Amino acid sequence: MHQTRNGVERFSLSLVRAGDPSVRHLHEVRQKVKIAVMRSILISLLLSAIATALAQSDPQPKPIPSRRLVSRGEMYHPLSEIRIDLSESAGRPGDEVAMRICSRDPLPVAIFTAVMSPLGLGWMLIHDKNSGITYPQDHVLILRSPDCPVPDPPYVPVEFWGVPRGAALPPAAESVKWCQVKYESFSPRRSFSGLRSYKVALKHLLAKLRENPEVVAVIQGDYDVHPNVSMQRALKEAEEFFERSGVARGRYFVRLKPSAVYDPEYHREPERKYPNVIAVWIAEGCNEK
Repeated sequence: MHQTRNGVERFSLSLVRAGDPSVRHLHEVRQKVKIAVMRSILISLLLSAIATALAQSDPQPKPIPSRRLVSRGEMYHPLSEIRIDLSESAGRPGDEVAMRICSRDPLPVAIFTAVMSPLGLGWMLIHDKNSGITYPQDHVLILRSPDCPVPDPPYVPVEFWGVPRGAALPPAAESVKWCQVKYESFSPRRSFSGLRSYKVALKHLLAKLRENPEVVAVIQGDYDVHPNVSMQRALKEAEEFFERSGVARGRYFVRLKPSAVYDPEYHREPERKYPNVIAVWIAEGCNEK
């Protein structure tokens, strides 16, 4: 069959050379078809190469850092600037915001020792429409990293990152959605009336620890200029109370932090005498209590 086909082709070429118009036309058509096929293949290869080049030149989106809150007295003006930054770097549907705490404490503790609580900051990002773009509660994230710099200790910095849709989160040891963080405060709205009411709150906190193995206890004192003697005694009381209780050391944390919003020109209140008594846990989902 192969020899016969070659013979036919040689015969056709001989007719072309002989000047037969119909055969010459058939040969020209076949040549044009071959050229069209080759052109189609070349175009496909070219388009494939262009697509590959474009894919390599358009990498995956990356998180974009905004400003950091690193010490007291810089809360309000920087926050408005941060909102503007975030509206540019994470202002499209599906984008997220990450608040990264620079701390070696576990995340439930770092949330309450940060220079400004990510819980309050997150609430503003979710609900405060007057100050800029808002986000769904499950698109606001809280991260913790022990590796980011702490330029002004004992203040624990909070970083803000815009995370475009599809981008990886900034490096972190822990990360949760804002709406997963649950807590219960056993402190009165103003202050404890005395040592007795403070000890009662510690007992309620201990009961919460024993009721739920996911709960972490945070006894967090704060001060404006210097912690007074009463605050130092109350923190020591909490430390000794939980040591006697037999609760694992990794489930309770006694911490002291400087107040982030203290301004000596306007604050004339005396130093606080008792710390905040808080139970914290991380829920599996945003709707879980």
